[in-house]
Amino acid sequence: MDKAVVSQRQSYIQLGRTGDLLLLFPAFKAIHDRTGQKPVVVVSNWFASVLEGVSYAEPFAINCDPYEDLPLARQMADQFYGNHTVLQCSGKGWTAPGGDYRNYMHAMWGRAGFTFEEMRSLPLVIDRRSHERERELVKTWRKTQKPLLLINFGGMTSPFQNHADIRKFLETYNRAFEILDLATIRAHRIFDLLGLYDVASGLITGDTATAHLAPASKVPTIWLTQDGGGASTPRGNCVLELKYRQAPNQVGLMTEIVEQWLYEPVKRAA
Repeated sequence: MDKAVVSQRQSYIQLGRTGDLLLLFPAFKAIHDRTGQKPVVVVSNWFASVLEGVSYAEPFAINCDPYEDLPLARQMADQFYGNHTVLQCSGKGWTAPGGDYRNYMHAMWGRAGFTFEEMRSLPLVIDRRSHERERELVKTWRKTQKPLLLINFGGMTSPFQNHADIRKFLETYNRAFEILDLATIRAHRIFDLLGLYDVASGLITGDTATAHLAPASKVPTIWLTQDGGGASTPRGNCVLELKYRQAPNQVGLMTEIVEQWLYEPVKRAA
C-alpha cells in the first residue's frame, strides 16, 4: 500500500457495532459526494462486512476488539493515513469531546462534521445490494400471501426487554398478517433484509441495527427507542417513535397504525 497516496485520505474510526456503522453511512456518502474522496472507515473485522453494501466508503478492517483495541486502531490509522477522527463514543483510553449533543448519534455525526438536521435528513443509500440474495431470502422466509409485518425486539446493546405486552397485542393479528421476527433470520449480510423490508406492510423494531437499516427502504416503521442519551434519533419513514418505558402503555397508538398497514397495499418496488 502506497502511504504517500493513502495519507491524503481522511480516516474515521468506528470499530462497530453494525448499527453504529449503518447510522453513519449517510455521513460517509455525503463526505464522498462533497470531496470526491472515499472516506476510510477503520472498523473491527467482526463488523466490516456491512461495508460491502456501499461503494462510497472504504473499510480498513482490523482484527481487534471494538473497545479494548481502540488505541491500536488509532495507531494504525495514523500510520497508514496520517490522520484519524474517532467517531465512536467509547473505547479504551478514549474520552469523547464534550459538546451540545442531543444523543450519541448526534455526537458521532458532529465529530464527522455534520449538523443535527443533516443527520436527520441525509438519505441512507445501500448501493451494492444483492437483489438475487434478497429474492432468495424472501422466498425462504415468506410463507403466505398475507400482508407481511416485520418485528424485532432483540439486539445486543439496547434490546427491548419489556415486550410481553407488545407481543400479546400482536397475537391478535396472527390471522391478518404474516408476522416475521427478524431476530430469527440469519441473512448472508444484514442489508439483504431490505428484500423483506421492501415487500413488508410495516416494521416494528427496537433500537438496534434493524431500525438503523430501515431508512434504506420506504417501509413504514414504528421505532422503539431506549430512554436517555443512549437513544437513537429515528430517521427514514418512521411513523411513530415510542420510548421503551412508554411502549407497553401505548398499544392504542400502535393499533391505529397497524390497522392502516393492514388495509393499505404495499406500493413500494420489491
